[in-house]
Amino acid sequence: MLGLMSLMGALIAMSLLYVVGMGYVRRVNRRFFARGIACKGDTMKVLLLSGGLDSALILHRFKSLIDLCVSVDYGQPHIAELHHAQALAEEYGVRWQRVTIAGLYGPTSSGMFRGDVDNPEDTVIPARNALLISIAAAAGANVVFIGCNKDDHDVYPDCRLKFLKDIDETLGVTVMAPLLVMTKKEVVRAAKDEGLDISKTLTCYRGTRCGECAACALLLLL
Repeated sequence: MLGLMSLMGALIAMSLLYVVGMGYVRRVNRRFFARGIACKGDTMKVLLLSGGLDSALILHRFKSLIDLCVSVDYGQPHIAELHHAQALAEEYGVRWQRVTIAGLYGPTSSGMFRGDVDNPEDTVIPARNALLISIAAAAGANVVFIGCNKDDHDVYPDCRLKFLKDIDETLGVTVMAPLLVMTKKEVVRAAKDEGLDISKTLTCYRGTRCGECAACALLLLL
Protein backbone atom coordinates (compact mmCIF):
# COMPACT_ATOMS: atom_id res chain seq x y z
CA MET A 1 0.00 0.00 0.00
CA LEU A 2 2.81 2.38 0.90
CA GLY A 3 4.52 1.66 -2.42
CA LEU A 4 1.29 2.35 -4.30
CA MET A 5 0.79 5.61 -2.44
CA SER A 6 4.36 6.65 -3.26
CA LEU A 7 3.80 5.87 -6.93
CA MET A 8 0.55 7.82 -6.98
CA GLY A 9 2.28 10.72 -5.27
CA ALA A 10 5.06 10.69 -7.85
CA LEU A 11 2.56 10.66 -10.72
CA ILE A 12 0.61 13.55 -9.21
CA ALA A 13 3.83 15.52 -8.67
CA MET A 14 4.88 14.92 -12.28
CA SER A 15 1.50 16.08 -13.53
CA LEU A 16 1.67 19.24 -11.44
CA LEU A 17 5.20 19.98 -12.63
CA TYR A 18 4.11 19.49 -16.22
CA VAL A 19 1.13 21.83 -15.83
CA VAL A 20 3.16 24.46 -13.98
CA GLY A 21 6.03 24.23 -16.46
CA MET A 22 3.82 24.48 -19.51
CA GLY A 23 1.79 27.30 -18.01
CA TYR A 24 4.88 29.26 -17.06
CA VAL A 25 6.51 28.90 -20.44
CA ARG A 26 3.34 29.92 -22.24
CA ARG A 27 3.40 33.13 -20.19
CA VAL A 28 7.01 33.89 -21.09
CA ASN A 29 6.76 32.52 -24.62
CA ARG A 30 6.03 35.90 -26.19
CA ARG A 31 8.86 37.55 -24.30
CA PHE A 32 11.56 34.96 -24.96
CA PHE A 33 10.72 32.86 -27.97
CA ALA A 34 8.36 34.78 -30.22
CA ARG A 35 11.06 37.00 -31.64
CA GLY A 36 11.48 34.57 -34.50
CA ILE A 37 14.08 31.86 -34.79
CA ALA A 38 15.35 30.84 -38.18
CA CYS A 39 15.06 27.05 -38.17
CA LYS A 40 17.46 24.85 -40.09
CA GLY A 41 14.96 22.89 -42.16
CA ASP A 42 11.30 22.19 -41.47
CA THR A 43 11.70 21.47 -37.77
CA MET A 44 12.85 23.47 -34.78
CA LYS A 45 15.59 21.64 -32.91
CA VAL A 46 16.26 22.67 -29.31
CA LEU A 47 19.13 21.53 -27.12
CA LEU A 48 18.67 21.52 -23.35
CA LEU A 49 22.11 22.91 -22.55
CA SER A 50 23.05 22.67 -18.89
CA GLY A 51 26.67 23.72 -19.22
CA GLY A 52 27.82 20.25 -18.20
CA LEU A 53 29.90 17.85 -20.25
CA ASP A 54 27.10 15.71 -21.72
CA SER A 55 25.04 18.49 -23.27
CA ALA A 56 28.22 20.30 -24.32
CA LEU A 57 29.30 17.24 -26.32
CA ILE A 58 25.91 17.18 -28.05
CA LEU A 59 26.34 20.86 -28.94
CA HIS A 60 29.85 20.14 -30.22
CA ARG A 61 28.59 17.31 -32.42
CA PHE A 62 25.31 18.76 -33.69
CA LYS A 63 25.89 22.52 -33.69
CA SER A 64 25.00 22.77 -37.38
CA LEU A 65 21.57 21.26 -36.70
CA ILE A 66 20.55 23.03 -33.49
CA ASP A 67 18.38 26.15 -33.74
CA LEU A 68 18.26 27.11 -30.07
CA CYS A 69 19.96 26.20 -26.80
CA VAL A 70 17.74 26.50 -23.74
CA SER A 71 19.17 26.57 -20.21
CA VAL A 72 16.81 26.47 -17.25
CA ASP A 73 17.35 28.08 -13.86
CA TYR A 74 15.20 25.96 -11.55
CA GLY A 75 17.01 27.01 -8.38
CA GLN A 76 19.86 24.51 -8.69
CA PRO A 77 22.78 25.21 -6.33
CA HIS A 78 25.19 24.77 -9.23
CA ILE A 79 23.70 27.75 -11.06
CA ALA A 80 27.21 28.64 -12.24
CA GLU A 81 26.77 25.99 -14.93
CA LEU A 82 24.46 28.33 -16.82
CA HIS A 83 27.30 30.80 -17.35
CA HIS A 84 29.22 27.98 -19.02
CA ALA A 85 26.15 27.11 -21.08
CA GLN A 86 25.85 30.67 -22.36
CA ALA A 87 29.55 30.85 -23.19
CA LEU A 88 29.41 27.54 -25.05
CA ALA A 89 26.38 28.57 -27.10
CA GLU A 90 28.04 31.85 -28.02
CA GLU A 91 31.27 30.07 -28.98
CA TYR A 92 29.40 27.69 -31.29
CA GLY A 93 27.23 30.42 -32.75
CA VAL A 94 23.91 28.99 -31.59
CA ARG A 95 21.17 31.15 -30.14
CA TRP A 96 20.86 30.76 -26.36
CA GLN A 97 18.00 31.45 -24.01
CA ARG A 98 17.79 31.24 -20.24
CA VAL A 99 14.44 30.41 -18.66
CA THR A 100 13.95 30.99 -14.92
CA ILE A 101 11.39 29.08 -12.88
CA ALA A 102 11.51 30.45 -9.35
CA GLY A 103 10.25 28.61 -6.31
CA LEU A 104 9.25 25.38 -8.02
CA TYR A 105 11.74 23.20 -6.16
CA GLY A 106 12.90 23.50 -2.56
CA PRO A 107 14.61 21.64 0.31
CA THR A 108 11.86 19.04 0.49
CA SER A 109 12.14 18.26 -3.24
CA SER A 110 15.60 16.74 -3.29
CA GLY A 111 18.84 16.52 -1.36
CA MET A 112 20.25 18.68 -4.15
CA PHE A 113 18.55 21.70 -2.57
CA ARG A 114 19.73 20.83 0.95
CA GLY A 115 23.38 20.53 -0.01
CA ASP A 116 23.31 16.71 0.10
CA VAL A 117 25.17 16.08 -3.14
CA ASP A 118 27.84 13.52 -2.28
CA ASN A 119 25.52 10.54 -2.81
CA PRO A 120 24.02 10.20 -6.32
CA GLU A 121 20.66 9.00 -4.95
CA ASP A 122 20.28 12.27 -3.00
CA THR A 123 20.62 14.32 -6.18
CA VAL A 124 17.51 12.97 -7.89
CA ILE A 125 15.12 15.84 -8.70
CA PRO A 126 11.53 14.67 -9.27
CA ALA A 127 10.35 14.98 -12.87
CA ARG A 128 13.09 17.43 -13.78
CA ASN A 129 13.53 16.16 -17.33
CA ALA A 130 9.77 16.08 -17.84
CA LEU A 131 9.72 19.77 -16.96
CA LEU A 132 12.73 20.67 -19.11
CA ILE A 133 11.45 18.82 -22.16
CA SER A 134 8.03 20.44 -21.67
CA ILE A 135 9.69 23.85 -21.68
CA ALA A 136 11.45 23.06 -24.95
CA ALA A 137 8.19 21.78 -26.45
CA ALA A 138 6.33 24.89 -25.33
CA ALA A 139 9.05 26.95 -27.00
CA GLY A 140 8.05 25.37 -30.30
CA ALA A 141 10.55 22.54 -30.54
CA ASN A 142 9.80 19.59 -32.78
CA VAL A 143 13.06 17.92 -31.78
CA VAL A 144 14.58 18.12 -28.30
CA PHE A 145 18.17 17.07 -27.61
CA ILE A 146 18.95 16.06 -24.03
CA GLY A 147 22.23 14.94 -22.47
CA CYS A 148 21.42 11.67 -20.71
CA ASN A 149 24.14 9.03 -20.66
CA LYS A 150 24.16 5.29 -19.94
CA ASP A 151 25.44 5.71 -16.36
CA ASP A 152 22.41 7.84 -15.48
CA HIS A 153 20.06 4.89 -15.97
CA ASP A 154 20.17 3.27 -12.53
CA VAL A 155 19.87 6.42 -10.41
CA TYR A 156 17.81 8.85 -12.47
CA PRO A 157 14.42 7.50 -13.63
CA ASP A 158 13.86 10.41 -16.01
CA CYS A 159 17.02 9.53 -17.94
CA ARG A 160 15.78 6.09 -18.90
CA LEU A 161 14.79 5.22 -22.45
CA LYS A 162 11.23 4.24 -21.50
CA PHE A 163 10.67 7.56 -19.74
CA LEU A 164 12.03 9.52 -22.68
CA LYS A 165 9.85 7.54 -25.10
CA ASP A 166 6.77 8.21 -22.97
CA ILE A 167 7.50 11.95 -22.87
CA ASP A 168 8.17 11.87 -26.61
CA GLU A 169 4.73 10.39 -27.27
CA THR A 170 2.92 12.53 -24.69
CA LEU A 171 4.24 15.86 -25.93
CA GLY A 172 4.38 14.98 -29.61
CA VAL A 173 8.04 15.89 -29.96
CA THR A 174 11.05 13.82 -30.94
CA VAL A 175 13.35 13.44 -27.94
CA MET A 176 16.93 12.79 -28.98
CA ALA A 177 19.35 11.38 -26.38
CA PRO A 178 22.38 10.52 -28.52
CA LEU A 179 24.61 9.76 -25.51
CA LEU A 180 22.23 7.27 -23.95
CA VAL A 181 24.34 4.36 -25.26
CA MET A 182 27.57 5.84 -23.86
CA THR A 183 28.99 5.59 -20.35
CA LYS A 184 30.43 8.70 -18.74
CA LYS A 185 33.90 7.34 -19.40
CA GLU A 186 33.05 7.04 -23.09
CA VAL A 187 31.62 10.57 -23.09
CA VAL A 188 34.85 11.93 -21.61
CA ARG A 189 36.94 10.00 -24.13
CA ALA A 190 34.80 11.18 -27.03
CA ALA A 191 34.99 14.79 -25.87
CA LYS A 192 38.78 14.64 -25.78
CA ASP A 193 39.06 12.79 -29.09
CA GLU A 194 36.69 15.21 -30.84
CA GLY A 195 38.40 18.37 -29.58
CA LEU A 196 35.87 19.60 -27.02
CA ASP A 197 37.61 21.68 -24.36
CA ILE A 198 36.27 20.07 -21.17
CA SER A 199 37.54 22.98 -19.07
CA LYS A 200 34.82 25.13 -20.64
CA THR A 201 32.13 22.88 -19.14
CA LEU A 202 31.06 22.56 -15.50
CA THR A 203 30.08 19.20 -14.05
CA CYS A 204 29.81 19.79 -10.31
CA TYR A 205 26.70 19.76 -8.11
CA ARG A 206 28.14 22.55 -5.99
CA GLY A 207 29.17 24.59 -9.00
CA THR A 208 32.70 25.01 -7.67
CA ARG A 209 34.59 21.97 -9.05
CA CYS A 210 34.62 20.81 -5.42
CA GLY A 211 36.10 17.39 -6.20
CA GLU A 212 33.83 15.76 -3.61
CA CYS A 213 30.24 15.75 -4.89
CA ALA A 214 28.81 12.80 -6.81
CA ALA A 215 29.40 14.47 -10.17
CA CYS A 216 33.01 15.36 -9.43
CA ALA A 217 33.69 11.96 -7.85
CA LEU A 218 32.54 10.19 -11.01
CA LEU A 219 34.80 12.31 -13.21
CA LEU A 220 37.77 11.72 -10.89
CA LEU A 221 37.31 7.98 -11.30
CA LEU A 222 37.59 8.16 -15.09
